[in-house]
Amino acid sequence: MPEILHLMRASDYASAGGQPVVVACPPGGFIHCTQDAGLLRHVADLAFGAEPGEFVVLVVEAARLGEALRWEAPDPPPPAGSPLAGRLFPHLYGPLRREAILAVRPARRAPDGDFLET
Repeated sequence: MPEILHLMRASDYASAGGQPVVVACPPGGFIHCTQDAGLLRHVADLAFGAEPGEFVVLVVEAARLGEALRWEAPDPPPPAGSPLAGRLFPHLYGPLRREAILAVRPARRAPDGDFLET
């Protein structure tokens, strides 16, 4: 299984400290991930482009997530022509545990706040 990526605020990652669970799964929901840096940039701009601050990219070993990881289409579907259209995304229906994280790197941003490929 491949590596997947999860973007989060740097302050949220720092507040997880040494805890075994870095990101808790929201009730009735899932943790959004993506499969490559190019797509992550597009998702980041849509979800967090207007939010100031620092973000980090968690590089996660998908095989360590087990059956809680599902590959699904985005809902609602992105418009035709979007780089996100016609793709499946990894959704984690459980906690993101520290043991699955292979690396943490800063998410780079342009001066205007747009995310850059990391």
